[in-house]
Amino acid sequence: MRSPRSGSHEAGARMPSLAISLLQAVKSCFQANKGKIEESGDDTFYQTCAKLSLHMEKLRKAGLNALEVSRVNQYLKNVIVEFEKMRNIACYRTPLSLRAYSKIFLHAFPIVFAPHFAHLSQDYSMPSGFLSEFERIAKR
Repeated sequence: MRSPRSGSHEAGARMPSLAISLLQAVKSCFQANKGKIEESGDDTFYQTCAKLSLHMEKLRKAGLNALEVSRVNQYLKNVIVEFEKMRNIACYRTPLSLRAYSKIFLHAFPIVFAPHFAHLSQDYSMPSGFLSEFERIAKR
């Protein structure tokens, strides 16, 4: 194990400010105009990640254990992966599209199937049209 070289304490003191700037980049990306998340602060986030990675290499050269540097790089990779997942959810708005599909389907269902239920109630009796549909649903 190498002993820390001079200047490693100054290099280590910069880590909290880099971590804070990384969190601020994430915050600024998701607080951007909701329609333009894909165009917002991604560059700032990735530039901060690059600075953090380069800083870890400086710490390695200053004498920090390579296993610890590797672990921090793994954590940084995990942060980037989770950022991408959040960004995809924010950009493509899956919950909103699902909600819109549900509204369209729920409003269109009675209109599309009304003739079928009217036919059933005309041939048999009024409640039979509804009961036959409930039976069909219950058998699933």
